[in-house]
Formats: sequence, C-alpha cells, structure tokens
Amino acid sequence: MEDNLKKILLQTDFHAPFNVTCHTLRHSMASHLNDKDVDILIIQSILGHLSARSTEPYIHPSQDRIRKAMEKLPSVKFVKELIRKGELNLRFQSSRRSCYGGVGKPFRTKRE
Repeated sequence: MEDNLKKILLQTDFHAPFNVTCHTLRHSMASHLNDKDVDILIIQSILGHLSARSTEPYIHPSQDRIRKAMEKLPSVKFVKELIRKGELNLRFQSSRRSCYGGVGKPFRTKRE
C-alpha cells in the first residue's frame, strides 16, 4: 500500500512540507475528525482499533483548538477583559534576561 501511495504522489503535482506516508495520513485523518468533534469511539472504529486507548496517540489537537480551550480558562477571560477595558496594558520586557533570572537569547522571528 505504501508503494502505491508513493507512485500516486509521484504522478501528481502534490507537495507537502513533510513526508507523506499511509501512517501520516492515518494520524491526519484522526486529528481532523477529532477537531470536528467526532466521538473518539467513532474514530476508534474507523481506525480499526479494539480500544480507545490505542486511538489516543493518533489524535493531535490543532493550535486553534488549543487556543479555544485556553480562552475558556477564567484567568484568561479575566485578563482579556482587563485589556479590553484598558485597565491592563501589557508590555513585554526587551531585556536579554530570561524570566528565570539568567541571560537568555533575544526573541527573533524566523525571517531575521
């Protein structure tokens, strides 16, 4: 099956920033289904697993799903409200010191 997938990909104009294999497609499918709120027992059945515990490693939450979960935290809601009201003005430290007291590398974007 892996050889057939490679032949299909070579015949198409498909480019991905990662190595596409049958295994990566299984992980991607499970993660996408999970992001669409498909029950893990359904994903388990689709993947042919006997146990939901076998399915768990295939599920990787998207950054958007993680962000939405974090925004539900009371402390995050509180800080966002303070910022919205103008009662909190966050400024990030430009010093080279890390939050642990040591000297750290300055933050640089990928383009620098």
